[in-house]
Amino acid sequence: MKLQGDILFARNLMDESLEKYFKALELDPMNEYALSNIGVIYLKRFDFDNCLKFTSQALNIIEEF
Repeated sequence: MKLQGDILFARNLMDESLEKYFKALELDPMNEYALSNIGVIYLKRFDFDNCLKFTSQALNIIEEF
């Protein structure tokens, strides 16, 4: 799911990639790559609250390693 999201993201299909990233999180809630990419999509949409939320979750997971 995450890889499919990446492909869609590269094609600038943000809604579709966001859907794949959320499905990736259903399968693996600790997927820091999906979380950070969701944060990037929200950043591109100027939705800074959600950007901060998802980026912070990704960073918290990375810090745990």
